[in-house]
Amino acid sequence: MSVIGLARSRADLRDRLDALVVGEKKSGGFATAKELEVVRQEQISEIEEARQDPAQLAFRRLEQLRSPWPKDDPRATKSPADEIAALKAVSVADLAAYHKQFWGGGHGEVTAVGDFDADALATQLTSLFGPWSAKAPYARMVDQAWKVAATSE
Repeated sequence: MSVIGLARSRADLRDRLDALVVGEKKSGGFATAKELEVVRQEQISEIEEARQDPAQLAFRRLEQLRSPWPKDDPRATKSPADEIAALKAVSVADLAAYHKQFWGGGHGEVTAVGDFDADALATQLTSLFGPWSAKAPYARMVDQAWKVAATSE
């Protein structure tokens, strides 16, 4: 899920929303390998820092025991090493392909607060997101309860 915060005056809301949505449709938020590398290094630094925190490691392990999804499942709680390896493996082309296949305006929510014209905003959002749909249909990933044995780890 993407969450985008946008604080604008009534006068420039329309133009800013147009620019934001057009940019997201085109790039998915990553325009260059340099930008991806910045985000990658930030994420790796956070993981490395969490590796030093016993509480973080304990919560991670508890989640792995509580929900033992297979390693290749997106719901799996990966080890720090696996998470870092996955981050290092991602390319701009991978992100572009994912964006092209799965991003669209077909499912989402908009919350607007403040001084704006509700009808004009609804019309604008319909024109921006209406024709933009993902190639793959949206489907929520189903969670499940796991039967886990007691452990003294």
